[in-house]
Amino acid sequence: MNRQVYYQILKRLGVEVPADVPAVETEEVVVEPTGISPPIPVHCLRVALRRWFRLTVAEVDGRRPGAEEVESLRQEILKLEDETGPAYAGPVLREEARRFQRETARCGWCGNLGHDGGCER
Repeated sequence: MNRQVYYQILKRLGVEVPADVPAVETEEVVVEPTGISPPIPVHCLRVALRRWFRLTVAEVDGRRPGAEEVESLRQEILKLEDETGPAYAGPVLREEARRFQRETARCGWCGNLGHDGGCER
């Protein structure tokens, strides 16, 4: 921000500005809050992976998910892996699998109980 614009803002706030600062004609810009900023891809990837792991467990428990739901989620994960970047997506995937196993005692890859998830990845 240049000095003149800064002084103009100070004047609007009621702060005394030195007289030797020339006035500047500027267009008033109104910035409206947009609410919550969009989530970053890595967060979305973590959420999508958790959904994938829950679907895997549900299938093992006899609640087979719909083919469209599975394919849609698979495509979303692939897109998010691309957006996150392959160097970061791999470690995030393994970390989420470990967290899921710790929290649920179920393997996110096969859905079974009580093992480290070494079955597939």
